[in-house]
Amino acid sequence: MSEIEEKSIRFVLKNYKHGVFDTRKAFHEWKNKHDIHTRKRHIGYYWSGVAASLLLCIGTYLYWNMREDDAWMRIAAAGNVMEYMLPDSTFVTLSPHSSLKYRPEVFRKEQREVVMTGKAYFRVHRDAAHPFSVTGQYAVAKVLGTSFQIDETLSDSATEVYVSSGKVLFAAKGENDGVVLTKNMQASLIRGERQPHIVAPQTPNPAAWAAGKFVYEETPLPDVLEELSDYYHVKLTATNADKTLSAEFETDDGVDVIVSLLEESLGVKIEKE
Repeated sequence: MSEIEEKSIRFVLKNYKHGVFDTRKAFHEWKNKHDIHTRKRHIGYYWSGVAASLLLCIGTYLYWNMREDDAWMRIAAAGNVMEYMLPDSTFVTLSPHSSLKYRPEVFRKEQREVVMTGKAYFRVHRDAAHPFSVTGQYAVAKVLGTSFQIDETLSDSATEVYVSSGKVLFAAKGENDGVVLTKNMQASLIRGERQPHIVAPQTPNPAAWAAGKFVYEETPLPDVLEELSDYYHVKLTATNADKTLSAEFETDDGVDVIVSLLEESLGVKIEKE
């Protein structure tokens, strides 16, 4: 069985509805066609992938930029996405050319605060006694335990925060009041303004680059294809696009596998340019 076939079964099963991507049905059809009976092999591949990812993170961590001076620990990503775990077990994913710093001596003991530039995704370890805060160029985000993205790369004058889970207080620097964001909410702060304003996410999965997966819940097929087109740098169009999709799959499944399953399960023809 080829690698592309193995990747195609990494879907979380969803309830089937008319006109919605039935991943359970797609999985069984794929399994029957290709006689997939290799669970042990998949487990081996999974742990091999984990080991490879860990080595890549360690290599990036050591090679690019991690130094402690002036009481600050600094971490920077160069041309690749970088993953790093803070002392409190908070997991950070830095986009290329982004950085963060924190003070190890006081981190968690007195406060959990990091300063960042660029774009980063945080999976914050919950600690009610020590709220977690991220300070960017113009804004501050404060949480207890959640997953969220803060992005200052869209322009030189705005900061955007998107929340995947939990609750985040998003405010301008020096301001006590802000907006409270919960799951799937996004807000933007324009430089010079004192209050962020809530905006609609431009795609169903703004943090897919860091979370490593797409999650769709009765999402219109045109919106899905638009997001996949942007992510994989292709142009996808479909016939009979008046359908919705409920599915979850990994970004590294690849556009060809995803398109193939969409066509087979939804009964559509998707063109790729």
